[in-house]
Amino acid sequence: MTVTTEGPWARAEQQGSRPERPGTFVQFSGKRGELFGRLLRGYLLMLPTLGLYRFWLTTTKRRFYWQNTVIGGDRLEYTGSAVQLLVGFLFALGVFLPIYLCFFYLSFQSGLVTSIGYGAAALLLWFLSGYAIYRGRDFRLSRTLWRGVRFDQTGSAMGYAVRRFFWS
Repeated sequence: MTVTTEGPWARAEQQGSRPERPGTFVQFSGKRGELFGRLLRGYLLMLPTLGLYRFWLTTTKRRFYWQNTVIGGDRLEYTGSAVQLLVGFLFALGVFLPIYLCFFYLSFQSGLVTSIGYGAAALLLWFLSGYAIYRGRDFRLSRTLWRGVRFDQTGSAMGYAVRRFFWS
């Protein structure tokens, strides 16, 4: 079997470079040490705040990852805030806490009531997890900028949750 080195790709390899394809490369330029310092500081601050600093740490991590990701020569930008994450968490807590209280109540019951209750609560959790997945992705995309353009996700969280529920 003979291998030929003819063609435009062969000349680029012989010259020691790759052919240029502008705007198609993705590069991450972050340093481990810099991330480690931010994470260490964040985890140490989570102790005295009883975990409340978690939202600020998440924002710090996202900003680090986004700012160090280069696509086509331009960096991503994360514009979300920790307060927005905290408000989202409190909203989710208000939705999921009654369901978990229902699980707690059902644990003291027996028989058919328990089976039906657990089944209904599990189906509701499965449906709501699809809603939460969509909303989380929509939040991250709407707070991501590249070359000044904000990402977006069309559709509705409810529509996604319904499709995910019946698809699975």
